[in-house]
Amino acid sequence: MIAVTKKESHVWTLRFKGLNGTEIAKKLEVTRQAISKTLKNVDAKILRTLNENAGMMGLAVTSVDTERGILLGYHPQTRTKTMVFYLPKSGIQSWFQHDGECEGCITKDRCMSVLMEASEFWEVPFEEGESPTKIAEKLFEKVWR
Repeated sequence: MIAVTKKESHVWTLRFKGLNGTEIAKKLEVTRQAISKTLKNVDAKILRTLNENAGMMGLAVTSVDTERGILLGYHPQTRTKTMVFYLPKSGIQSWFQHDGECEGCITKDRCMSVLMEASEFWEVPFEEGESPTKIAEKLFEKVWR
């Protein structure tokens, strides 16, 4: 689990949504320096946790973007692109790109929950009834750049 405080997560989310440090400081009525320090701390926590998770999964890391909370990698044993990412509500998550058979899968509900949160946070729309695999493809297309 990542140890990001509510305050850090809120500041990080505001930056993610496009506000700069000065705008965040004005919005929260704090100094720009306080926002800068908060972002530096939360970025370090996210980077450390993304890399730790990638290491535990044996990923070859191809890129990391702490401002977006995304680590992209490749899993050599399964030969799949893999994304490790941070979501403010559910923390660190991972997704292996695959052509899944979602019907009857015991993790389908959990997958859908994470993907719905990610699609809302990253503003990637999906159609009602789309499979987790199809939603994940849309998310991968947006972030795998």
